[in-house]
Amino acid sequence: MKVAVKEGATSYNVAQSFLDENPDVSYEIVQYKDTVGCVSDLLAGRVDVVVNDLLNQKILSQEYEGAKIVCDPFTHAENAIAVQKGKDDLLAFINECIDEYYADGTYDTLWTKWIDASGEGEEAAAAEDAETAK
Repeated sequence: MKVAVKEGATSYNVAQSFLDENPDVSYEIVQYKDTVGCVSDLLAGRVDVVVNDLLNQKILSQEYEGAKIVCDPFTHAENAIAVQKGKDDLLAFINECIDEYYADGTYDTLWTKWIDASGEGEEAAAAEDAETAK
């Protein structure tokens, strides 16, 4: 079996760690420069499975018919915004925007519209529950 991962990404670490922790399991890890290459080779039958970040895979699954997410995430990775030291005003502005997006529902709306079009994401479910409760 061949497992596709993005070179140097968390997906590689996950695939390698699983091999290291399970000596009775065997597969070849195939590394790609980008996640599109992983999915393209999956659809072409050159690899058997892709390990990918959930956000990336949600988008790729919408763009490539046949690239389906088949399990819940098994790791957790945080995204971040880097700000140059000394740019305190910019940092405060970014944090304020993020807080507002969560508070007013903009984050959930954007997530549902652009990332989780099925409306089945945690944020969408929470928003739907809140709307139902009204």
